[in-house]
Amino acid sequence: MRSFAVVFMLLASLAAASAQSMSDEAFGRHVGEHFRSGSPSGKHSELAIRVVALPTGELVAPRIPVPAADDGWANSHLLIGCNEAVETKPWRAYRLTASSSFTHFDDTEAFETRQAPRFVVMLESCRLEEEAAAPGDPAALRERNLALRHAPENLHVGPTFVCSDPSKCSGLARTVLAESAAPHLLGPADIALVQPYQVLRHAFPVDRQKLRAESGAFTEAVVKECRIPKRITAENPHGNPEGTERYAPCIAKAYERQRGIWLNAVAALPTAGALEEARRPAVEHRFLQFLLKFHGYLPETTRIDGAYGEATRTAVVAAQTAAGLPTDGFMSDALARLLESKP
Repeated sequence: MRSFAVVFMLLASLAAASAQSMSDEAFGRHVGEHFRSGSPSGKHSELAIRVVALPTGELVAPRIPVPAADDGWANSHLLIGCNEAVETKPWRAYRLTASSSFTHFDDTEAFETRQAPRFVVMLESCRLEEEAAAPGDPAALRERNLALRHAPENLHVGPTFVCSDPSKCSGLARTVLAESAAPHLLGPADIALVQPYQVLRHAFPVDRQKLRAESGAFTEAVVKECRIPKRITAENPHGNPEGTERYAPCIAKAYERQRGIWLNAVAALPTAGALEEARRPAVEHRFLQFLLKFHGYLPETTRIDGAYGEATRTAVVAAQTAAGLPTDGFMSDALARLLESKP
């Protein structure tokens, strides 16, 4: 499957001239029926889709509604690829048309490894025509930002760390990594916990050692309270640790409790942007870090993880300077709006 150049697409409109013309919802249901019936292919009428090209060569648009099912696919991604190679320019908008038939398959490995499940539709043929858009056109910017949200590094939110060597990773870390996707969503919970911590770290540089000690004590308390073993060695065939789901609810509650404590401390700061950053939804918080890189304030090699460390703070100050905003280093709502509206 990985040999295909898959693309995330919204089937925004279909040709009305065809007697079999379908809306995007109807197409989703149509594909879903083939999936549930076990049929590997189907036919569709003319499709007319507005897409945006990613630097990777993939095409992306808002996802279409994926047919709900009882097997966990209700929140999956519907990916659409072209069997024929197409040439594109990064971040340009295109009108894609396709007709005839499609084949589909599900990425069960992604589902079983607790990544966002993917349902793939490959079109028999795709035709692209570049669309001209005025600089700063609001509709074009909305499409661009929607495309950015579906870039590969933005599909999974959290956690803020990686574990390259599982044998050296703590039981808590492996649990958070393993339970980052549905249903426990400890990845976003980890980002939400780190948000106010990083704000306090930036606001009180002389107290960072004290804050680090407080964080370490909290981690030890979570391990004890949730009875998490120091190491988790049992693994399933996909390399994920076994039994981590039993600890996840307890971890989530502890993270939320500590987040509240740190948020109360942030609320006492005189800068409004500090609290705006600290309580922003984890998905948006991480996406704004990505926008800093997209607009050139962060180096291309920067890992987008939702943790606003020194490099991200420097990037925020640079963006504030360019926008004529106070350079306090906090991702305020005003700066967030400017980053999203910047061409």
